[in-house]
Amino acid sequence: MEGLYIVCISLSGVAMLIMTIIIPYGVFMRYVVNSPASWPEPAGILLMVLFSFVGGAAAYRAKAHIAVATILNMVSDTNRVRLEHGADVGMGIIAVFMIKWGIQLVDAVSGKDRAFSQSYVGC
Repeated sequence: MEGLYIVCISLSGVAMLIMTIIIPYGVFMRYVVNSPASWPEPAGILLMVLFSFVGGAAAYRAKAHIAVATILNMVSDTNRVRLEHGADVGMGIIAVFMIKWGIQLVDAVSGKDRAFSQSYVGC
């Protein structure tokens, strides 16, 4: 798992580096050369999604997510463990919520769930 963690960090770093190169290139081409390139914006969006998901997984592995370190440092060891478990449960609840509503959103966009599609998309 340590190797996968390093790969996630490296991939996130490379995605961020490429983003910081192509976005200014797109701005330069649009406003200075007056010949906008069509690919920098969608590529930047895809790289941001990659950075968010892979970097988020690495941050979760490093326990650098929603837990606040200052509060964890102020409590005893027993309470620290309880708070860390509470943070893990909270992340699990958020994951279930995202999966449930993500599936419904995919169904709505693909047209499978007509009632949800009409109420959510406003058709």
